[in-house]
Amino acid sequence: MVQKKLVRVKEVAELLSLGVSTVWRKVKEDPSFPRPHKISERITVWQLSEILDWINVKCHNTTYKED
Repeated sequence: MVQKKLVRVKEVAELLSLGVSTVWRKVKEDPSFPRPHKISERITVWQLSEILDWINVKCHNTTYKED
């Protein structure tokens, strides 16, 4: 069985260099942002692979415009 690493909101924020509240705002406002999974009443997690895939897509879709 393949194990999928799960990360909490603080780890997601750290990976993205964002604040925790900004991560929650992305969940609410950005349909492309990976959906969190609630595993108990007080614990919400993301699959690390989904976050890394999202970062990869964002990096490849960003173009640098030189003046």
